[in-house]
Amino acid sequence: MTRQKLLFISLLVSSLVFAQKELSSFDVEKFTTHFRIENDTLTGNGANILKKRISESQFVLLGEEHFASEISILTNSLLPILADNDFKYFVVEIGPNSANTLVNEIHKKEQLYDFNTEYFKLTGEIPIPFFQGKEDEIFLKTALNRKFRIWGVDQEYLTAQFFLFKKIMELSINKKEVKKHYKPAYEYMLTEFKKYWDDEDYKMFDNYLKSDKIETFFKSTNPNNFEVQKIIIDLKKSWSIYQFNEDGLFRNNWKSRIRYLKTNFSKHYKEANRNDTLPKVFVKMGAVHLSNGLNNYGYYDVGNLIKELSNFNQTKTTSFKCNPRFYRGENNEIIDDLKSDDPLKLILEKAKQNEWTLFSNSELLDYCYREKIKLNSKLKTELKRFDYILIPPIVNEMKMNFKEK
Repeated sequence: MTRQKLLFISLLVSSLVFAQKELSSFDVEKFTTHFRIENDTLTGNGANILKKRISESQFVLLGEEHFASEISILTNSLLPILADNDFKYFVVEIGPNSANTLVNEIHKKEQLYDFNTEYFKLTGEIPIPFFQGKEDEIFLKTALNRKFRIWGVDQEYLTAQFFLFKKIMELSINKKEVKKHYKPAYEYMLTEFKKYWDDEDYKMFDNYLKSDKIETFFKSTNPNNFEVQKIIIDLKKSWSIYQFNEDGLFRNNWKSRIRYLKTNFSKHYKEANRNDTLPKVFVKMGAVHLSNGLNNYGYYDVGNLIKELSNFNQTKTTSFKCNPRFYRGENNEIIDDLKSDDPLKLILEKAKQNEWTLFSNSELLDYCYREKIKLNSKLKTELKRFDYILIPPIVNEMKMNFKEK
């Protein structure tokens, strides 16, 4: 046999040995488990994995799809497990002053219904996002009963000024002076908000920032009152972030919001670090914010900051992306939202309508590397962003915690 033929056979055998296989449903099945939530308790093989990872972690990140009631139910079941593993801090995607407001409402009235109803009636919009459902109130109460400190790290929502102006009044010692300027500023804000609500292109936040009435109200407060001045600073910062969207500067909006999220998280973490050497923190936010590496929009978000902090501390972060597949429709029909071009299609196919599905991204990535299994680039990118994919059972409509009419 000639040398050329031997070389050809050798190359052919080598290429066959190292040829990559395609990922199959059978491969995905190896790293898929399930669990149930019964009487607020997690049961099943998936539950054991969750509990083990929580016990090993300094940070647990729950990347949610907003307004999915099952995720709030899961949160309520996770909080006791987290507390039993010395987690003390709970990060939510709302403003710092909004977080304080929620805590105060629960302590004073033991419910959020009255607060939500008052401001929904005033504006036609919820006052604090992601806490408008009855299921949300339940997990918030559980968190407070288990002594979690709530960290609000986001901008204040577009309706927050209405209850925060009242808070400024309550906190002010020089009430007589502040009260003179409160009503004109408040009425101006409400008029502007109604214009904004009727026309999404109306530049309400720009007008807020330029308003003499609002600025006069702010200046009437005591400059040495730390709590009041913090609310004012946070409102102005929030309005300036929203203003970027009004001006069509969407990248600036994203960058400034992410910077604000990171800054607020870091402030809370540094404060917690004074008492706890390695504060254990649970984070529940939209999945886009909790990606490891670049998020879907190409930014290094707060999830990546936490991952880097964990690396610096030589501790572990465990991250979950909640990715619903089944929804209950208005007529009680089951809607299957699986799309043929979804990068996670092979994983979502393992979902069950009556159980939670837990899929280990990191284990699949390691397995594919060892077995030389080819992964679609979009799938690989999605898998690298989180340690696990969590697929809820059928997602039911959230029960609204306010009077709608």
